[in-house]
Amino acid sequence: MIEDTVGDSSGASDPVRDPIAARQRASETSATLKRMLSGDVRNTGSKFIQMLLSGSGTTSSRRSNSSYSLLTMLTFSLKASKTLSDAGLVNESKEMLEDHLWSIGKTVGWSDGESAELVECLVKDESLPPDSDAAVVLAGLAHLFQTQGDYPESILLYRRALEIEERLHGPEDLRTARVLSNLSETLRLQGKIDDAIPLQRRALEIREKVLGPNHVVTCTSLNNLGLLLHAKGDYWEARAIFDRVLAIRESTIEPENLLLSKTLSNLSLVVLAQGDYVTGIPLQERALAIREKCLGPNHPEIASSLNSLAVLLWSRGRFAEAKAKAERALAIQEQALGPNHPATATYLRNLANMLCFENDFEAAKLLMERAQKIREAVFGKDHAEFALSVFDMGILLKRQGDIEGARLQFEEALVIFENTVGLLHPKTAHCLSHLGSILRVQGDLPASKAMFERALEAFESTYGPDHLRAPAENEQPIR
Repeated sequence: MIEDTVGDSSGASDPVRDPIAARQRASETSATLKRMLSGDVRNTGSKFIQMLLSGSGTTSSRRSNSSYSLLTMLTFSLKASKTLSDAGLVNESKEMLEDHLWSIGKTVGWSDGESAELVECLVKDESLPPDSDAAVVLAGLAHLFQTQGDYPESILLYRRALEIEERLHGPEDLRTARVLSNLSETLRLQGKIDDAIPLQRRALEIREKVLGPNHVVTCTSLNNLGLLLHAKGDYWEARAIFDRVLAIRESTIEPENLLLSKTLSNLSLVVLAQGDYVTGIPLQERALAIREKCLGPNHPEIASSLNSLAVLLWSRGRFAEAKAKAERALAIQEQALGPNHPATATYLRNLANMLCFENDFEAAKLLMERAQKIREAVFGKDHAEFALSVFDMGILLKRQGDIEGARLQFEEALVIFENTVGLLHPKTAHCLSHLGSILRVQGDLPASKAMFERALEAFESTYGPDHLRAPAENEQPIR
């Protein structure tokens, strides 16, 4: 799974990665919040909450001391929660945020049940004060929703934050660029690649103009644009971008910086997509070594590197090593982010494909069904991520000898791929190739030939007509 820079940190201090230090810092921030809860907001905050829910009140009253007090408290709460999520303690982050919001609601006069409305009004209500403090709170909440895999809510909040920043600071301000970049990343995670690319290009243009082409923050937009181009199947431009990012970061930051590990990992998977396995493995091994030294053995970023390395090793035929790393990655991921997180589905899928290759069909099917259930809940049945799970089930049925069942799965996946990622995307090409082989076995040679011709056209569009990588009939877009 190609990685991202979730929660664009331009202009922010370096996040705490060590779980013990993160808990300490979050505890200190939480203590500050508790001291604030005993202050004047006890008498004024309730009126502000009522205004949020009703949409009433004048502009001046919305900018009263009570509004700033509440926004400040929310900012402290988000800061503490983000400290935990940055260290991989996502469940603790969510619990702390819920506890803080409940405490704020109680302090301003809500009953136990009603305090939940504070969260609801922040997410849904349009009457939040239109100032930069409000934009910061909205963006902070958006990041936490994104971390938890709730992309629709995250996108809603980022769009509101973007509207505020553009109105207050203009369309070419760095604060606007930051929200653009994070909104684009969330759209990518939701699979809305075509919507995300223009936003990321706009963020990059602003940062290059204001900060210069080699600034560390400019690199964030470059990196994120590379992720989008990879997802779209434009591997050549993506590789050029990641090569540029790697050159900048190697010349500006220390050799064991976590940002460098992200770039190495991203570049390795673009290289893999181009069929250059020999180059990809050492890049990913270097990324993993940096992360293990900085983060310890059980951080979600370790799981990401292990998963990526498993894909590379599998592609080189080193099956036992790959499976062991995939299993370890899944265990870390489920512990850190939970069994129903969208990223967990990717790890389940990779391990399931490995088990399928080993003819352990029962175990593979269980993992595939879990991944499909997660993706259906998060993305819906008309999404390319869901289509991957349908495709995988076709692979399993094909290996089991259920040719007709496999054909139906491939046909369903193909329709979704064509409607989402397009006719020439590698995912579409893989599906066409498998469907062509099924039709050949069933004796429908004209239809089989048509599928293979379409697959060839799509592969040539992505890799070029003279590329050495010729996808095998049983190759899967494992990632």
